[in-house]
Amino acid sequence: MGPDGAGEPVTGVAACVLCRIVAGTEPATVRHATDAVVVIEPLVAHARVHLLVVPREHFDSVAAMARSAPELAGEMIVAADDAARAVGMAHDGYRLTYNWGPATRQRIVHPHLHVLGGQVLGERLG
Repeated sequence: MGPDGAGEPVTGVAACVLCRIVAGTEPATVRHATDAVVVIEPLVAHARVHLLVVPREHFDSVAAMARSAPELAGEMIVAADDAARAVGMAHDGYRLTYNWGPATRQRIVHPHLHVLGGQVLGERLG
């Protein structure tokens, strides 16, 4: 879907809002950053606490990222845990999820890991 939630996903580095956030040309609330990733708050939260772990490098899919930079997934999980601890979710826990493809209603084609918590989450994942 496009930025308005309709149509095709936004693709390409030039059109990618997450690339602009990583580059510092688009505003965002940054909660944590490393050489490999930036952790931001999304514009629309789907839990009391909702963070996005965004790799600094653009990839066209989660699978492409895993094939090209397999260590990056681990770095993203560590960054998610560091950010979750910083906002007080370490004790009660949190959910990590990737969305990929039109069936997930994905709107931004730049892999990013959702960190959800700060409340009791529902049992259903779909």
